[in-house]
Amino acid sequence: MEKSNSIICRNMKKYLILIISVISIIGLLFLTKYLIGEKLEISYVTSQEHTPEDLAAEGFLNEFDWFIIRSEEQRENIENEGYVVPSVDFSKNFLIISRYKISKLYRKSGCDECIGVPDGRAIFDKKNSDENQYYFYLMPTILLSQGVP
Repeated sequence: MEKSNSIICRNMKKYLILIISVISIIGLLFLTKYLIGEKLEISYVTSQEHTPEDLAAEGFLNEFDWFIIRSEEQRENIENEGYVVPSVDFSKNFLIISRYKISKLYRKSGCDECIGVPDGRAIFDKKNSDENQYYFYLMPTILLSQGVP
């Protein structure tokens, strides 16, 4: 009788450890998604070499690490400042212009109270970026705040 109780007790300990492990993993995944955010799929398009005109432009990549181009009008305004910007169908994708290569893009949980949209968080690959280049990526048509350097 004692032997069977001992076996039952060991089995219960194993199940308890398994349950605690599963709950911990689920909690960690939830916490990670809450803190880091949802990963967004982006696609590299091209890079361009800086020109004296874009290096002299106020704002843009001289002030921000990255930003999102959402319309043809924005694209034309940026081109007027000396940047070379590829044409895209803005009804299907937005275009990211970045000072550095981007390895991942996240949409954080919740909304920025001032802007009313979620914050975007770009993970840069600065080590493999060329300071004489700027980079373009396609992203889904999702509104993000992105102006924080």
